Amino acid sequence: MRHSLLRLLLSSMILTGCWANVPPSDKPEPTTAPAASPDSSRQTSPDESVSIVITPASPKVDGTITLHEFPEAISLSRQVPGAAVAFTARLARDETVTWRLGTDEDAADGWSVLRPHFPLNEAYVITAEVLGDSGEVLQTVTLDSVVALDRNAPHLFDERSAKAGDVVAGMTITSFSMTPFPDMPLSYAGIVEFAGETTVKATYQHFGAETEFLANAICFHVDPEYETRLPRSLGDERATFFCAKNADAIRAHVGPAGSTGHATVLLDHYTYDYRPTETWNRATVVKIDAEPDPNLFDETAVKTGDVVAEWTVTAIEKTGNTYHDFGIIRFSGEARGTGTFYQ
Repeated sequence: MRHSLLRLLLSSMILTGCWANVPPSDKPEPTTAPAASPDSSRQTSPDESVSIVITPASPKVDGTITLHEFPEAISLSRQVPGAAVAFTARLARDETVTWRLGTDEDAADGWSVLRPHFPLNEAYVITAEVLGDSGEVLQTVTLDSVVALDRNAPHLFDERSAKAGDVVAGMTITSFSMTPFPDMPLSYAGIVEFAGETTVKATYQHFGAETEFLANAICFHVDPEYETRLPRSLGDERATFFCAKNADAIRAHVGPAGSTGHATVLLDHYTYDYRPTETWNRATVVKIDAEPDPNLFDETAVKTGDVVAEWTVTAIEKTGNTYHDFGIIRFSGEARGTGTFYQ
């Protein structure tokens, strides 16, 4: 009888919740993180030991950072189970502006994307999605601290906010006309006019009359150490290159068509032209000190008796007056040098 009453009492205590104050175990129940949906912009990684690593751009020989200081790579700290990893970025201040940085589908680069594109001087949040065989998102890793790229050098201007009167690389904007590309956030195109003189050193090319788009133009590839003397927009990845607005005025200083060489150039009235067409930056050359390459000659103007690199032209066989029509140009002379002999 006593045993029956005890069993009844225990049953009553359980049913009425008298043991509800028993502390739970400190060890959590094992859980499986749910798979993130493909359109999820931010999830917590089930593997908290994995992080996003940003490798900064490598310095040049002179110690400066490569163009615009783009990162060399963005990667996961280690490879994780999955078929691929896809990286995206978004503006820290705007959830709607997001773009794809790239996908490593075979881990050839160590689950990295190389030279990811950050188009403007902004703060970013980086996300990496680890994908399964069918493209499903297995886990998402987010770099919570924003990545602010230092793109505030005095020769760079922001396409969204620059205006007439602003001073860039010591030059003053006199006219500004840049507009965004449709459906391409943060990508701008247009023309900006500048006033103000600057001096650069550059390798020049004097193009011939038959050159497509650049017929008779004299253009300059600016030496790397002088690139910061010319204005550039934040989104521009091109090499620093411009052509003379007044080519006829300097033609006699650079040698005949086909010539190339090195020059020190004082320029003014710089036109920054960044459009998706066959166009380029332009400037008025105020003064030029050119050193033509002695080894080059103009096929359309060379004649018997001319001396090129200490060799004398002895005969010319051609069928017309353009460089497409030449046959053979014969030289006489001697040259000495060293080389490698293969047998």
